[in-house]
Amino acid sequence: MGLSYKLSQRDRQIYDDFTGANHSELARKYGVSLQWIYKIVKTVRQEEMARRQGALFTE
Repeated sequence: MGLSYKLSQRDRQIYDDFTGANHSELARKYGVSLQWIYKIVKTVRQEEMARRQGALFTE
């Protein structure tokens, strides 16, 4: 799964609900595994960083 991964609306909502310490709560709320929550948070965080940096390193 690379940065080209298309974020679903659910994944974006999970990230928006993420407080930094509520992985278990989100897993229960959205009916997915704890590991899946960690993966979603990591993926969305990478997407956000890439979007914010944009063309930072291109000439």
